Amino acid sequence: MSDQNDLDKLGRLSNYLEADEPNDPFLKERLYNRIVRNMENGKLNDSKRTKDGKITMNKRKWRSGIAAGVVALGLIGGFSATTYAQEMFQTIFAQFHIGNMKITQYEGAVPVQQNEGAGTGVETSSSNAGNPVREASKPVTLSLQEARNALGLNFPAPGWLSGYEYVNTVIQGSSMAELQYRKGEQSLNMLVSKGGENGISTADEVKKQTIGGTTVFFANGIVIWEDRGFTVELYAQEDFDADTLGKIVSGMQTGDPVAPLTEEGKDKLKNLQQTQRAAPAPAE
Repeated sequence: MSDQNDLDKLGRLSNYLEADEPNDPFLKERLYNRIVRNMENGKLNDSKRTKDGKITMNKRKWRSGIAAGVVALGLIGGFSATTYAQEMFQTIFAQFHIGNMKITQYEGAVPVQQNEGAGTGVETSSSNAGNPVREASKPVTLSLQEARNALGLNFPAPGWLSGYEYVNTVIQGSSMAELQYRKGEQSLNMLVSKGGENGISTADEVKKQTIGGTTVFFANGIVIWEDRGFTVELYAQEDFDADTLGKIVSGMQTGDPVAPLTEEGKDKLKNLQQTQRAAPAPAE
């Protein structure tokens, strides 16, 4: 760039970077980091490094330095309104995959997530931490086997659940069932799903533990494991110790054989879902 056009060109570059939404979500971050790194290394200007490691810039380059600073600030300010901006300045500490679930652990605040995905599309943030429980409205009652037949999926369910009694199963989409249990005033729910993509984002610690030979994750107060190709999410109001969890995990059972859904079965499933969603919650 010539000295005369430095500011205009850098300004246009800033606008392009702010407005663009690339397919690669980390493209802008790499560009930004590359510019900053090259500036620090002196590759973009005639800067000189002092003995204490600080960079001093030749006077004839001060305009470019200010303009580059404006671009950097423009990136920070302009990205804040974009999907990319909500993640660019967050640091992903770790990612875990189990079944159809991706758990993303961030350093610092969790970026705002849009509901998306082929499964439930639910992205649970750390604001739900502390043993979250999905309050159910008790719609049309189904037995476990009726729910399996309706979905055409022989999903596993607890054979033992520490004193909790079965209440209902609610069909969630075409490949997920919500199993509802209760013990006195305490409720316990399980989401059992297959296929699709679901996610959890958290700034809290994600724990991984092997219980009875099964890998179990703990994130946002949710206990997650895989059983027979199904992803199981346990939501409870009480904490279970390792022995109790081991009994629950190892005690999961499937039902009677289930026939694949026919077109008629798929229509019945859609009608059942609509009926369950429309059913009012009973009076307590």
